[in-house]
Amino acid sequence: MVAYLPIILGRVVLLACGCVCLYGTVSLVLEDAGAHGSDAQLPVIIVLVTVASMIMYHRAHRWGKLPFAVVAALGSMCVIYSGMGRIADATEQRTSANLATTLKYQEYENQLKEAKAEAKQECHRQGTECNKRRAHVVSLTEKMTGLAPVALNPKVDAAAGFIALLTRADETWLREVISKFEKLLAPLLLDLGAGAFLASACKPIPRQLTTLAPAKVSTSYTQEEAWQDFMRLRTSGSDTFLAERWNVEAPTVSKWMRKWREQERIERQRDGKQMVTVLIPQARDSRAV
Repeated sequence: MVAYLPIILGRVVLLACGCVCLYGTVSLVLEDAGAHGSDAQLPVIIVLVTVASMIMYHRAHRWGKLPFAVVAALGSMCVIYSGMGRIADATEQRTSANLATTLKYQEYENQLKEAKAEAKQECHRQGTECNKRRAHVVSLTEKMTGLAPVALNPKVDAAAGFIALLTRADETWLREVISKFEKLLAPLLLDLGAGAFLASACKPIPRQLTTLAPAKVSTSYTQEEAWQDFMRLRTSGSDTFLAERWNVEAPTVSKWMRKWREQERIERQRDGKQMVTVLIPQARDSRAV
């Protein structure tokens, strides 16, 4: 049990990270569905099917991976598209507000320039008209006090400026690319993160861990001694490990293994992505021939 404890703790951490990413993905698609007045059940079902396909892709073998890969790819495209809608709406609202503020500031700035020019022209002599021009200038100045030109998307402008400084690339082109990628990043990260973490958490745990190191012996094992030692090990993933442990050549180990398989004492089984040799329980009391 102690040998399995690090694996179990690691799976718990992966499961928690996967659930957090899944929650974020579902939240994005639900917000998008609510913002557009569409049914919220279908996006959630698509998210769950996509994540389940990613998990089954890692558990399937060879050609069995293909259908799950297709379903996961199509589902990811739908999830990312849904998530992009909500982020795009929020970005457009923020950009529109910043644009309106900037245009209003520019309008007042142009009016102030004209008012100052008119006041300068009229105020060569004191009079009622001069006072009106000055009052108009003061009024426009007060209106502009709480306004300032605002960038349409400050984060994108800052990122584009920094990358342009490092790479000498065109800042306008970088701003356009980053603004498009910004809407894709969050749903892509959450969707792929949920699939990757949950798939890793759901991988099968090895049935038995071989913790014994190769024994340091001065003489070679006989076939009978090797069989008795293998019954204690019960499993092995490498003939090289056994060759070093028994102090014999690798071909000798392969010959013994082939003979024991023919006698139905051992069998080859898949453990995750590798093949291991395991002891058949009924063969524990048999002797090497």
